[in-house]
Amino acid sequence: AAPESEGVNLLGFLRGVLAIFIMLGGLLGGFYALRDFGGGFGKTFSPLLKTLISYGYFVVPAFLCGLSAFTGLAIAGAGSVFEALNIFVYSLAAAAFGNLIYCFCKSETGLTFALTVLVLAALIFCPIFADTGSFIKIAGVINRLLIPTYYIENNIAPVFVFCHVSAFICGFLNNNGKF
Repeated sequence: AAPESEGVNLLGFLRGVLAIFIMLGGLLGGFYALRDFGGGFGKTFSPLLKTLISYGYFVVPAFLCGLSAFTGLAIAGAGSVFEALNIFVYSLAAAAFGNLIYCFCKSETGLTFALTVLVLAALIFCPIFADTGSFIKIAGVINRLLIPTYYIENNIAPVFVFCHVSAFICGFLNNNGKF
């Protein structure tokens, strides 16, 4: 029974680290969006088109990180169809989360700060190394603000919907759209 529990813990650790890797991919899209849109790309686009195109800046790196993560899990022997679907949905959620962060951090310095804080917070508060939320109350609250937690718990649907709706509304309003 001891080798099985070690394998399960190792797989949980691997999934946790890969969740942060995918989240990082979703966040990195903001740097490319800043560069291109800051250089004048999309000036003539409608607010809706600009919002949809800017979303692609986050989807591509998050999806590629998700593909890489699934390859790693498949090599480790955990590459099921359920895991592939879970990673795909989580990659889209990470892209929307990155887009949401981009809505509030419109400079390279702001994005760098947000990226650093989010990755460190995920390493500390998400249940990867230890479940800090079970013995520190505020850690449990912070844990719920970080999307890797939902992937680790296989409960990505609520954060998927929340991040997409929030990112679309915020992006549309930032692109001078009106409701």
